[in-house]
Amino acid sequence: MLRHSLAIKLGIATGLVALALIALGMAVLWPLPDSEVRGLLGDELRVTLFVLVVVIGGVMAVVALLARQLVTRPLLNLARDMSRAEEGDFLVRAPTRRRDEIGELAKAFNKMLAAITDLHATGIDREQDLQRAQQALEMQQELERRSHLIEEANTQLKGRIDELTLLMDLTRAATSTLELSAVLDEIAHRVGKAMGVDEFAILLLDRARRRLQVVSTFGAPNSAELMALTFALGEGICGRVAQTGRPLLVPDTSTDARYLHAKGLRQVDGSFLALPMVAKGRVLGVLNFFRVRRDGFDNHAVALLNAVAGQAALAIENARLFQEQAALALTDALTGLLNRRALDQRLDEEFHRARRFGSKLALLMIDVDHFKEFNDKHGHLLGDHVLKQVARTLRRQLRKGDVLARYGGEEFCAILVRTQLDQAVEAADKLRRAVAERTYARVRSDRRLKITISAGVAELQESHSGPTELLDAADSALYLAKNAGRNCVRVAEPAKTS
Repeated sequence: MLRHSLAIKLGIATGLVALALIALGMAVLWPLPDSEVRGLLGDELRVTLFVLVVVIGGVMAVVALLARQLVTRPLLNLARDMSRAEEGDFLVRAPTRRRDEIGELAKAFNKMLAAITDLHATGIDREQDLQRAQQALEMQQELERRSHLIEEANTQLKGRIDELTLLMDLTRAATSTLELSAVLDEIAHRVGKAMGVDEFAILLLDRARRRLQVVSTFGAPNSAELMALTFALGEGICGRVAQTGRPLLVPDTSTDARYLHAKGLRQVDGSFLALPMVAKGRVLGVLNFFRVRRDGFDNHAVALLNAVAGQAALAIENARLFQEQAALALTDALTGLLNRRALDQRLDEEFHRARRFGSKLALLMIDVDHFKEFNDKHGHLLGDHVLKQVARTLRRQLRKGDVLARYGGEEFCAILVRTQLDQAVEAADKLRRAVAERTYARVRSDRRLKITISAGVAELQESHSGPTELLDAADSALYLAKNAGRNCVRVAEPAKTS
């Protein structure tokens, strides 16, 4: 360390300068004659030289001490402060009391250190700002991610709500109306609109004919032609579904030979889904879905539409049961004809229709002759059989638009629409002959039972204020036929005018 000391270097440098001056003087004096030199110098020269050496050594020591005190130590302190700053202590400051170059250097160092401190503080602030910005960016990204997840969840939730709404609408349709045609139209409209399919059709199974019939469509441009289509069990995709009771999905109709393109009515290809409508273990029909793109039905759509098919089956089954119950309520259980209640409804409708349009209307009252004696003799079981056979015979002889009902007991009533009196009399006599000509049962091998009827005919007249008066007129005519010996036809007497 001493050889690197600035004070020592200054002292040595001072001594060397002094020695150099002495050496120079001696060099100047050395060429003089010995006598002169010896005379001038002598012993005093030696003393002088010794003193000079001592003085020079002292000067060197003083210079070294002063340099150490005034230069080296302040510089060492400054260097130590610089080392502390280098180690990261930017709050250290060098003393600036001196007014010399070292003091200026200390001021410059302090100024530089202040600048570095400011720069470091600015860097720290910037780093903190950067960290905050990074955190804000990460928070924003997290918010965006969560917002995206929330949006996806909302989309899925909306989809589920729409699906539940559709199922609830189908349930409401199943309970709001029990008319089968209205239920079918409601299902077709709601399902087709909610599911976004290009075409949708409902096919019902006719078990007697073992065929599917298109009964309602949605989105089909040729719906009238589609409504005329039928498919046998096992025919095409929907026929297979009706036969097996299992759904079938065709992702690409152009590659499946089982797909019949609606028997040539559908020209484009896409994806096709057929789902069975099953209620109480029985296939009621098939729902057909078509989209004009390949792979148009994913697993979720198939599962949802399966639920739709279940709800549709429930609605259709309820409507059918209602129709059956309504038919039973208006049908005579023994003969299958309309009962008295249904007769009254139809007679009221036809009466007011004839009044409104000025058309003809006739009424027949028919009674099986001596039926009470027949029951007493042969029993009610055979009597019921005879009534059913008579009802069948009468029904076959009447026109399709005429109405036949069991009025009560062994009495029947026929409404002949757009029929005038002479035509009604002719029809009544035709019925009488048809019943009389038929054999109804065998009592013994050698005896066959014959049945006859009596009929009363009445025509709607201006004086009839309601259907009851027309009915009373026909009943009065029947009474006349019975009094005339039965197995005959009589006409109601003209109403008396006041």
